[in-house]
Amino acid sequence: MDIFIYLDQNTLSDLRLRKIKETCDEELDIIRNILSTDNIHLVYSHVHLKETSQISVEQYRYEHIEMLDELRALYIKPMTNELDHRCATEVWKDFLENEKQNESMGINKTIKASELTSKKLSGLPINNSFEELGNNLKETLHELFDNCEQHIKAIDLAGLDEVSSKQFEFLSSQLTSLRTQCNEMKTINIDGDQPLGPRPFRELGKLKELGILNLPSNEVIIKLDELFQAENSEYKWSDYFENNPQNNIARAYSLMNWAGYYADDFNKVKKGKDRFNASNNDMLHATMAYDFHFLISKDAAFCMKARACYEYIGANAVVINPHDFIVNYCTNV
Repeated sequence: MDIFIYLDQNTLSDLRLRKIKETCDEELDIIRNILSTDNIHLVYSHVHLKETSQISVEQYRYEHIEMLDELRALYIKPMTNELDHRCATEVWKDFLENEKQNESMGINKTIKASELTSKKLSGLPINNSFEELGNNLKETLHELFDNCEQHIKAIDLAGLDEVSSKQFEFLSSQLTSLRTQCNEMKTINIDGDQPLGPRPFRELGKLKELGILNLPSNEVIIKLDELFQAENSEYKWSDYFENNPQNNIARAYSLMNWAGYYADDFNKVKKGKDRFNASNNDMLHATMAYDFHFLISKDAAFCMKARACYEYIGANAVVINPHDFIVNYCTNV
């Protein structure tokens, strides 16, 4: 039987040979040897590659990709969830090229503009008003649409087969609709004196009465959903989120963070860096790993939230730390 294992970024990073030698971590050495077994497969995602690309030292970035190659790791494609058996070096090259294209097209700029609104809602010190942030997002979206339009016009549709030609014609027709939707986007309207971030939510009397840290993990999200629905009876999740496992995990993970259930310090700034993106990456790791056999992490708070998410959606992935994985499963995998 083939076993598929997903590690969070910190655990994956610690599996580098140099790190194992430096830390003398025997447990991670055992896990690395296990991952070298023919029927055991290490899986990595675009989230790992994104975090690796943010490492400032080139040698360390290379060590991560080299390790993935050595362990014959499989890449899970972000859109299809299919496993890519190519070597990590090739996947890494494609990732970097895609990042360049995203930068030139304005996709990264749009993502960053959108993140500013989320950061402000989370209580981070963003000086711009919500109106200014909304207008900036609209500007970046229109730049993106312009770039897409220019790329489509540069394509020789006559040289394409009928299916491809129709696809590009459809994309071109959608740009007009997207521009209209962009112009109709409403700016978030929050009073300047209204407190932002998770504190007001966490101070709700009904939330405190739940005692979520004492609830069984399989009840946490159900109880939070019930509370949220009671407080926001007109709001429907389905109006904003497609009903699929990854979206349900992301929603549940974010809800637990805001409610204070083993929460990340996503609304804090430390040494000039905010934890917002790090927390978001943790959430993305949870959304990518649910369909595999194991999600291994040393981060106890992350494990608690991921486990609650998986129990909520009925996923079978075992969320576990390296020590317990070795003790409880190494004789069976």
